[in-house]
Amino acid sequence: MKFAAKSLLFAIALSSFSAFCAAEDIDINLKFERGQQHRVQLQFEHEGKVVMQKDPEREEEDFRMLPMKTTAKLGYAQRFTGKKDDIQAIRYYDKADGRFEILKGKTGASLSDKNRLIVVRVKSKAGKRIQMASVSETLAQYELELLCNPVDPLAIASLINHKGAKVRGTWKPSNDGLANFLSVDRIIRNDVKIQLKEARKGTAILHVTGKVRAGVDDVSTDMEIASIIKIKLGKSQELMQAKLNVREIRQPGQVAPGFDGTSSVALELTPDKSCKYLTNESLAKFTKGRVIEQRLQWQSPGLKLKYDPRWRVIASEREAAIMRFVSGGNLLAQCNIVQLPARPSNNPLALVDYKKEVARIIAADDVATIVDAKEFKTKNSVRGLVVEVEGKEGGVPVSWLYYHLNDKDGRRLTFVFTLEKEIMNEFLPADRKMVNGLVFGARPATRKMKSRPARKADSKTSSRR
Repeated sequence: MKFAAKSLLFAIALSSFSAFCAAEDIDINLKFERGQQHRVQLQFEHEGKVVMQKDPEREEEDFRMLPMKTTAKLGYAQRFTGKKDDIQAIRYYDKADGRFEILKGKTGASLSDKNRLIVVRVKSKAGKRIQMASVSETLAQYELELLCNPVDPLAIASLINHKGAKVRGTWKPSNDGLANFLSVDRIIRNDVKIQLKEARKGTAILHVTGKVRAGVDDVSTDMEIASIIKIKLGKSQELMQAKLNVREIRQPGQVAPGFDGTSSVALELTPDKSCKYLTNESLAKFTKGRVIEQRLQWQSPGLKLKYDPRWRVIASEREAAIMRFVSGGNLLAQCNIVQLPARPSNNPLALVDYKKEVARIIAADDVATIVDAKEFKTKNSVRGLVVEVEGKEGGVPVSWLYYHLNDKDGRRLTFVFTLEKEIMNEFLPADRKMVNGLVFGARPATRKMKSRPARKADSKTSSRR
């Protein structure tokens, strides 16, 4: 009986001790120590239906819904290099492959060899999203889309860090932390809760659940999320694993189609310092004296165009592209880019002649008027002409900026920017920054450039469509 009584007292004491531990405050303070390195594996799946806006030339429902499936597998070594306030890391991607299926069509995407060393940063300033930039080259839009997924390791600290957390206790994440975690532009409504589910044996498990309305490009999206995050406790807290499941309904927009379906992400980190590309000596060769900023690149035969990621390529051919500019959730402008037939290098197009060309393009429009014309040189010493036109579309005052750029050897490119007149001051100088990103390279020797007839409908596509 004495033994039974002692066992009972021991059980009561143990229960009291466990209750005390459960009530003890825990500071969730996920850290990124400078020089810390990991091996990271991420798998992403996206399945459901693409939601396309109605084609006005076809009789159909308001939206077209097409079955789709996307998978991506990323593997990389990561080294933290950030300063006190900003979180920054350099990654070497040895695996970055994506597969996209829609209806019966299949396509793939992967990183080019020149873009496998990537700088990733999260600014401490409110409203800033995760930025990614290639160390040695410039990412194409499809490469950035391949790398930018929910549950980025750099986003999790700003999501879960919390002082005085209790087991079974809950708190609400910040909008910035949640936006970076979900890889969206902004949070419109945040009904998400984080719970410290358990903390034992040196690890903590957190559950992140709830509903979110977010903004992506120029549309809103509704998500219901469920995530489990596992971190190592102790003096140095580190992320170990994270999983996320999302049920999403995203509206179709003027930049990208919508989506109705589910997504899942699985992330795992393990300490690893074996990557030869992340040594001090190796990184010094690539980063010394360089300012690395997030830019994207579009290529056409013999030229490269580096541009602000707020521009999105919505259509691209060998010698032409259509881009749209979204800032703060608003579609501000469209840009049509076309390579033109080369002229003799000793006879470049004069400004007076370009004004006449533009005048012919707008001749059928009774209210379109040329209001300004200039000659200039870009930062890369490319000669440029610009003609500004004002008019109306659907009763709305609209401005068109016609740019003509020519290389010394006679190659030419045209940019036509379309935007509503009332947002001209908000948009400028995005047009000139785009044009300044043009670089003519070696002239293609294997084929002659083909003439592409200009059509008024192409040159004056409204940004409102």
